[in-house]
Formats: sequence, C-alpha cells, structure tokens
Amino acid sequence: MTNWKKIVSGLAALFLFSGIVPAAIHKPLAWEKNNPKRVRWSDHVREQIYRNFEVVDRAHDMDLFCPNYYNLNRDERVDVWAQLIAGMSWFESGWNKKARMAEPKLGIDQVTGKTVASEGLLQLSYTDTLWRNYCEFNWSQDIQFEEDDFRKTIFDPYINLTCGVGILTSQIKKYERIVIKDGAYWSVIKKDHRNNKVPQIRKIITEWDMCKVK
Repeated sequence: MTNWKKIVSGLAALFLFSGIVPAAIHKPLAWEKNNPKRVRWSDHVREQIYRNFEVVDRAHDMDLFCPNYYNLNRDERVDVWAQLIAGMSWFESGWNKKARMAEPKLGIDQVTGKTVASEGLLQLSYTDTLWRNYCEFNWSQDIQFEEDDFRKTIFDPYINLTCGVGILTSQIKKYERIVIKDGAYWSVIKKDHRNNKVPQIRKIITEWDMCKVK
C-alpha cells in the first residue's frame, strides 16, 4: 500500500471509530465559475443556510427549482438553497457586490433620509435594519462614504448575504413558500411579477444532475 493510501485509510478508520463526521463535499456554486475566490461567498451562504435549515426546508415549492429536491439528503439540500441564492443574486446584481439602483417609487429610506436604494449582491436597503436584526448595515459608518464606495457595509458580500438569507428565511417561516405574490421581498421570485426569473433560476439549479428526476 502506497503512503498516501495508508494516510487515507488511517483517516477513514479515525472517522469511523471516533464518531467524527468528515465535512460534506459541496458543489461549487454558479458564481464561482471563472472566479474561484468566490468560494468564500459559497461557504458563507451555506453556513447561513445550515443555521436556518429547519425553517427553509419547510418550503413546499422548492421542487419548482429542483424537481428532485425531496429525495436529496440534508447536505445536498443545503447546496440547492445556496445555488438558489446565487441564482437570485445574478438576476438582482449580476454578482456585482457594488451594484446600486435608486428606487424612487419606494420613497425615502427611513434610515438614510434619502431615496431608497437597492444595493449589493441581493439588492437590499438600509431600511431593512429597522425590523431585521440579522441585517447589520451600519449607516452611521457608511454616511462618510460616496454612494459607490466599496467600504460601505451594505456592499460587504458577507453582511449582504447574511441579511438576504435572513429575509428569505423569514418569508418562508411565514408563508412556507419561496414564490409568493404578496409579501415577496424580491421581484425575481415574486409570483406573476413581470421581473419574475423563476424559470431562469431553475435552469441554473437544474444543471446539477441531482436535481433531475431519474
């Protein structure tokens, strides 16, 4: 037996007899293609999904995105949720962590006192901090920066993604669905909305064979 095989065999025995479970091997998410540094975004999103898994897994319509979802194990399901976030992020910001769009139809942001703007990977706003304690955008710090300054906390991909997963989790806790007509935060997953991107997000997710019904 070669040395490396002995090492692998020894580690397997260690896991077996110690009760230690090796970390799950996860699939790379869509935003990692041609940008391997984004694996950190993927790890962070999965961490948030694991924390909220018992709630998000109650969604009755995940098979809209992954037809084989209910036959998957927990780690595979977490990957599907993470890919959903990556897909939503593509249609919200093009994976540009500094994406920013003013939303005059939404009025004045209660935190900034300026026109509401959707910002970052999941196009969130400072107002979200008022009723969601998992959204930790710091306007008192960000006020010193220009609107497109990368140092703004709302542009931080990890802070932005944590907030976004929290919002989606809250929606599912209330409605037990991802795609709803009233109460949906993002138009890309809003039922019957002109900006609905459910088929396109589904296409991103079903590139994985595990999501296809055999």
